[in-house]
Amino acid sequence: MRHKCLLLFIALLATSCFVLAVTPLFWENFTQEDLLKGTLTQASLSADGKLFLTQAYDLVYDTKQPYIFSMVRDKAGNLYVGTGHEGKVFKIDPQGNGSVYFESKELDIFALAIDQTGALYVGTSPEGKVYKVTAAKQSTEFCDPEDKYIWSLLSDQAGNLYVGTGGRGLILKVDPSGKKSTFYDSDDTHVVSLARASDGSLLAGTSPGGMVISLNAQGKAFTLLDTPLEEVRALALDRFGTVYAVAASSKGLPAAQPAKSEVSVEATGGVLPIATIQALSGLGEKTKEAAITVSAPGGEKDAAGARASIYAISKDGGVETIYTTKDQMIYDEVTRNDGSLLVGLGGNGRLIGIDAAKQVTVITDSPMEQATRLVSEGDTVWVAGSNQGKVYKLSPQRASEGTYVSKSLDAKAVAAWGKIMWRYSGSPGGLEIATRSGNTEKTDSTWSDWSTAYTSSSGQQITSPKARYLQWRATFKRGAAAATDFLERVQIAYLQQNLRPQVVSINVLPSGVALQKQPYLQTGAMSLSTVSGEAGALNSPRERGKDRQPLPPRQALVPGAQSFTWKATDDNEDTLEYSLYFKSDVELYW
Repeated sequence: MRHKCLLLFIALLATSCFVLAVTPLFWENFTQEDLLKGTLTQASLSADGKLFLTQAYDLVYDTKQPYIFSMVRDKAGNLYVGTGHEGKVFKIDPQGNGSVYFESKELDIFALAIDQTGALYVGTSPEGKVYKVTAAKQSTEFCDPEDKYIWSLLSDQAGNLYVGTGGRGLILKVDPSGKKSTFYDSDDTHVVSLARASDGSLLAGTSPGGMVISLNAQGKAFTLLDTPLEEVRALALDRFGTVYAVAASSKGLPAAQPAKSEVSVEATGGVLPIATIQALSGLGEKTKEAAITVSAPGGEKDAAGARASIYAISKDGGVETIYTTKDQMIYDEVTRNDGSLLVGLGGNGRLIGIDAAKQVTVITDSPMEQATRLVSEGDTVWVAGSNQGKVYKLSPQRASEGTYVSKSLDAKAVAAWGKIMWRYSGSPGGLEIATRSGNTEKTDSTWSDWSTAYTSSSGQQITSPKARYLQWRATFKRGAAAATDFLERVQIAYLQQNLRPQVVSINVLPSGVALQKQPYLQTGAMSLSTVSGEAGALNSPRERGKDRQPLPPRQALVPGAQSFTWKATDDNEDTLEYSLYFKSDVELYW
């Protein structure tokens, strides 16, 4: 009975703890990892976390199709893009005018090639055939590989066409008359990518084995690289003869379920490699005609959690991993005149550049969700995407304007905003900073409008309304900005609403058990020998010392002792102080 009375007294009196006033907190020192979670529109992000105005990135043509799977460019500057799921090929002239150039009875166009005469070859799926198109809507069946899928096409100087298939994993050689022969019979199920090496050999990327294979003129194969991933989906070469191979894995993809080593497509049947898993199930909403249940081929291979990697294979056979991602899928790559590699990713249709030192720069994001195909000519790159089948052009000149919008910053509670400060290496007219706020995690119509531009980089009061979430936006202007101007630092002060602390538990120990103080106490647990505890917040002095591991009080047997502990929380993570009063149940005064 005595314990019950004591517990009642403690419970009532412990709620009299009071909190010190909330202290200002700061969002600052944004790293590249932090900034990657924002959205870049004609703005770039360097490896060391600097933002700057990037190259012009403009819409060329909208196919009105959901997916673009293939793209080539002829000598006259015309682009040809293969789409899904209506099996159409569009021709886009250098002025950006486009129209349907070829229409197939099959669903998807995964492969295109142009020969020396300018004729277009179209590989269709899932009933794999190759068509030769000589003019708009003028085509003939050039070759029937008698396989389910046509993944890759490559034409040589003699007019021969090499066809990489899926199902039996063949590379067919088709002469200009349309006569076919088996050039290589792979041990893998799919030949997904083809390229020509600097020494004239044919390069092939396979699935599900994830290998890069070199073939001489007689079709003799030699494996250059056996990756730990499932598919080599893209191959590119630089002027030094280095081969860059994009390897990808379905491991961790939402649509992938471990089962048989195949992919079944309900509408068409057949076996698909990971390229089509990504193309059809990884690019957003599926159509009824392409309802898919998938089990990733080669799923037994351990990719150590990586979804995609890029390997560099030197002319002497040395292999180096230059980029790996566990979060995004890599779709395509091209080499650039400066020796860097331009890579198209999923998620915001992001383009990244990788230089010789393996430093990664985010070039820009796209309105498309996936940057699926890249074609380059000099310093100009055309980018085709999916989940909006559009084509954009990345030009050498700088954009007239670019923006960076941060992720939604969470104050954890309704907050009043303080000052925003930044460091910019250019003139004030080259950059504008604005903010907006709201109480939903995802920005919607209930958020405030963007504020008017702040003008003082040394500190200006944020005018956005009090709320839990805040975004900031940087707008770069070409007219007043030089190529070397960078936004290097942003700092935002905020003050959380002062929330009531709570005592969440009280524990009365058995009679005769005493608590002895240790060097550090368990966070949030208090004894009678303790009067304060600490908790931290982002970039706050209250964070200091959090890396030190606290120890709980030591229990010891002491006749007549009576001990108890309690835990209290504060949503502001402020330092709590306690005033404790106690008496026995037979005493009158505290």
